[in-house]
Amino acid sequence: MKSARYRSPVWKALLLALLCIVTAAPVRAEMAAPDQEKIIKRQFQWVFYVDMDALPQVMNYKGSTLTPVVRFVVTYVRTNSFLGRNYQAASPIKYEELWYCNGQALGQRRFGDVFPGPMEQGCIYFRAMHGDDSLCTYTKDVSDCMVRLVMDTYVKHSIMAGAFIPIGCFDQIASDLGLYNFFLMEVATGGMGENMSLHLQSYPKGSDKYLYYNDTGH
Repeated sequence: MKSARYRSPVWKALLLALLCIVTAAPVRAEMAAPDQEKIIKRQFQWVFYVDMDALPQVMNYKGSTLTPVVRFVVTYVRTNSFLGRNYQAASPIKYEELWYCNGQALGQRRFGDVFPGPMEQGCIYFRAMHGDDSLCTYTKDVSDCMVRLVMDTYVKHSIMAGAFIPIGCFDQIASDLGLYNFFLMEVATGGMGENMSLHLQSYPKGSDKYLYYNDTGH
């Protein structure tokens, strides 16, 4: 039997507001590091672009423990890297949306599947607007989203060759990835999962670390 709480008009109104907000497309102005995107498209065969929206009013009611809510919109793009100048890049594919609160996943909406070719190299690019440090406010959410995309990639036998994040929160995100068993290469030891790696890189350029997945529980 459903709880009376979830049948109440207030709860239904909140859910309706959430649906209205999260189905809207994220608003984006000029992205940070415009040259970074050109470099990425030359280096990788595909890219997961990740845009984040903070939704401070969603689930913000008296007694709520589900704030602040953030949403990540993930778009998959195949590039013309390694395929010659005359290759026509495919149109972007909206892959999924993910919702978080304080590093905990609240929900996912998958719009369609994508299949990078076996052993093709791609990356994740967490985009930020000029002067926008909101990604650095939600580093645990960023880290969890990143790990999910890495796992998606390895399941399909493709290669996640890099993840690009703002330099202002580089160290914190590198630290938060330890919550998901990703550690600096010199720290991780043993474990069958150690072959799964992640090259974390900053933009603007200046910091990078190689992280390995360690499934030994240490």
